[in-house]
Formats: sequence, C-alpha cells, structure tokens
Amino acid sequence: MFVDHNTYGIPAQVGGITIKPLSWDDFKGTPPPQSPYVAHIYWNINYQFGNYSEGCLPSLNVSVNVRPKSWRVKE
Repeated sequence: MFVDHNTYGIPAQVGGITIKPLSWDDFKGTPPPQSPYVAHIYWNINYQFGNYSEGCLPSLNVSVNVRPKSWRVKE
C-alpha cells in the first residue's frame, strides 16, 4: 500500500499540474530471481524547450515517467 502525498510533504499539485501518486499497477516488469528487494522502480525525466524569441520566455515541458521494467514481488 502506498502512502498519500501528504505523508512526506509532497504536494498533490505543483504549478497547477497534478502529480499522479504511484500505485502497484505502475510496476509491470518481472522481478529478478533471488532479489533481496520487494520492488524496484526505474524512472526517467524528459524535458523539451520551446522556441525562444527576444522579449519572450522560452517554454519548458517536463515529465517524469515510470518505466515499464519497474517491478515488484507479487504478494
């Protein structure tokens, strides 16, 4: 069972963007045999800059993704 955002002071929204809490369904990979761990998460951060022109601020899009090879030991 995962804890809610507030347990660790993580806001549910940042700058108007909703942060999706993790669930066990995010862990789709197969655990390696003999692993001493019950779960492992692989993640990445993607970013993309938009056009920049004089007098305007550049746009920035950022996303954090859980990779499909993240795994957990089934209960």
